Amino acid sequence: MKGRPIDPEQPVGDIRTMEDVLDSTLIPQRSSALMLGLFTGAALLLASVGMYAVLSATAASVSGRARE
Repeated sequence: MKGRPIDPEQPVGDIRTMEDVLDSTLIPQRSSALMLGLFTGAALLLASVGMYAVLSATAASVSGRARE
């Protein structure tokens, strides 16, 4: 089954490059990935600060007991 022939008199409305089409369709995935990356970075920062605080408090406690 053959398709219909293209009408040369038909006006072309929305002309965009393939890069523009891909950019507009990938916006939701890119924003989700960006948000996931930001939250991951914040979690890593909080975990690092927490580990530093625990190790620092433990070191201070151990060094304080050694003098007793």
